[in-house]
Amino acid sequence: MVSGRELSMKVLRYLAEIDGITERRNTLNTVKSPNQRVTNPRMTIHFDEAFNSRDFKSMAGMAAWDQKGVLLTTKTVLNSNVSSSFVAEAYVILHVVKLGISMVLHSVTIKGDSRTIIKKCQTKAQDKSVIGAIISDI
Repeated sequence: MVSGRELSMKVLRYLAEIDGITERRNTLNTVKSPNQRVTNPRMTIHFDEAFNSRDFKSMAGMAAWDQKGVLLTTKTVLNSNVSSSFVAEAYVILHVVKLGISMVLHSVTIKGDSRTIIKKCQTKAQDKSVIGAIISDI
């Protein structure tokens, strides 16, 4: 059993560790021959985010898998000046979409725990909340 103080110290050490982390990308390079047919493989990008309300920072983590369960790429992004966990969720969805675009994917399944943000992205109406600008970028 871990005490509250020990847990808070672990969290503080982890946050200090991620303070020095910047965006890191692993890219996938493919070589296509002119005679090769392009198929539409099923890709899934899993994501999660963590928010530090004391320092107004968030960390987004993503992993892309193919239909066979092979890990294709991972990406982590540190965001600064994030006002709330709701905004942090919007940023992670934006980074997931950018990751899919950078991998030249036409269709991708996105799996994570930001249901509200995903629903807002699927509507055609303009969002007037704090995350409206981020959603319009998505």
